[in-house]
Amino acid sequence: MSLLRHAENPWIRRALYAGAFGLGFLLLLFIAFPSKMAARALETQLQQTLGPDLQIRVESVRPGLGLAVVARGVRLTPPHTPPAPPDPPTVIERVRVRIGALALMRGRIDLRIDADVQDGSLRATYAQPGDGTRFTLQTRRLPLQRLGILTRYTHLPPLGRLQADIDVTLDAQGRPRSGRADVAIDNLLFGEGTIRAEALQAIGGLVPLPSTHLGPVRLIASIEDGSLRLQTFETLGNDVRLDAEGAIDFARPMRSSRLRLLVRMRLDEGYVERAGLATALQMAPVLRDSQGPDGFNLLFQGTLGNPGSPQPLGR
Repeated sequence: MSLLRHAENPWIRRALYAGAFGLGFLLLLFIAFPSKMAARALETQLQQTLGPDLQIRVESVRPGLGLAVVARGVRLTPPHTPPAPPDPPTVIERVRVRIGALALMRGRIDLRIDADVQDGSLRATYAQPGDGTRFTLQTRRLPLQRLGILTRYTHLPPLGRLQADIDVTLDAQGRPRSGRADVAIDNLLFGEGTIRAEALQAIGGLVPLPSTHLGPVRLIASIEDGSLRLQTFETLGNDVRLDAEGAIDFARPMRSSRLRLLVRMRLDEGYVERAGLATALQMAPVLRDSQGPDGFNLLFQGTLGNPGSPQPLGR
């Protein structure tokens, strides 16, 4: 019986495609190694995945055991828009990516990524156990200051160590269905910089801040039946203390997911004086109306794509 006749069976056809892919994957690695061709090929693939804005550089790539590849010296540099100072690059000393051969033969994806960042580590998995997808992420003492890409979103350089344990299952449409998240930062400190605050639009929205201590941070959340419930979120800093509670009802597209979040914020008086925020806080109607004896109380309602302006909850 010919191979083509066997290939009329859909399962066997998928196995043949997967086997050919796996063989080609290995051949590419061994042919390119030890030249820089594999590193350049990986840079191109990462560029297509992460977008053209990031500058990506990989020092070397070599094959690992099984369907695995090991990359060293991965450097991600965010774009620079003068006159703002350039954001620091994200530097990952070593990354190992492994593809599950058995799952690949069944036409599914089973991916595991292990990364070393300074003296911290990260492990992520992506698998398709059934009609959905499962994603896990674990970090141990991950130094935030080495993840320069975060500054692109916070606009302030972070310092601290991240511990995370996240496990999320998505349905066939890519909507989070179930899961949990437990995230902690041992001592979060933001360096000085300028932030854009929606609540301070009355004074231009741009606020220069000195270094800001948020201290230990803890977040615990659970996902059931497509809804996320924020069980714990608190920071215990010397300058700023935050706590929050709320929920997200996930939808497709993700930007349409409904959000309801109550945030309570307390600012240390010495920090307000050092940052020169007293006048700004009084000129911002939302913050002025939300201030009570225990700080500021703000409600966010909207979608993930458009959370809307914060609403004061009164004194």
